[in-house]
Amino acid sequence: MKRCGMNIAVIWPAVFWWENKAHAHYPFQTGIEILQYAEQIGMQVIMELAGQITALEYAPDYLMKEDYYTVKLDGTYDKTKLVFDALNYNHPEVKQLIKKNFSEAAQAYKGF
Repeated sequence: MKRCGMNIAVIWPAVFWWENKAHAHYPFQTGIEILQYAEQIGMQVIMELAGQITALEYAPDYLMKEDYYTVKLDGTYDKTKLVFDALNYNHPEVKQLIKKNFSEAAQAYKGF
């Protein structure tokens, strides 16, 4: 991109599935390495927290519980997709996960 004269890239999602999730907090290491490299070559990066696919954003999928899924009209959880699909944004724990995820991402990337 830099060789083509571009100097800004948008990265989404801001978290990556291959990261080590054994830590108490998501490590953000891949994103940090991307931002460090971009800085070295003189590129700017927008780390996008909210993209177009709700199933891949807002709260880390590895923390998913059954009651975080949306609920169908018959009262069962909607788990028909390969991914966890839309979150139940009215669930109090989901609201906290979203807040925590966005806050930690902002904290991890704020120096870039």
